Amino acid sequence: MFIVVRDTRARILLALIPIIFFLIIYFTVIKPDQSTANKTVSQGLQQVNQQVQSDNAAPASVKNLTACLAAAGTNTSALQACKAKFPQ
Repeated sequence: MFIVVRDTRARILLALIPIIFFLIIYFTVIKPDQSTANKTVSQGLQQVNQQVQSDNAAPASVKNLTACLAAAGTNTSALQACKAKFPQ
């Protein structure tokens, strides 16, 4: 079943409804979850870095890698740079 609308304002309104729904879902569900995940990853990296830095038996390469990862946080390009700088 198709609905034919000839009024220009009605066409614009009908075109905007899916966009409005998407924006509501994005800002109420997706964005907060993404921010929470990024914060959790950053906190985890900082905790690992603190543990490795306090451990005297850890090799210097491990200390440097964890410091690089903690500084990179959730920045994917910085994480890739750490991976390239400190290969395993």
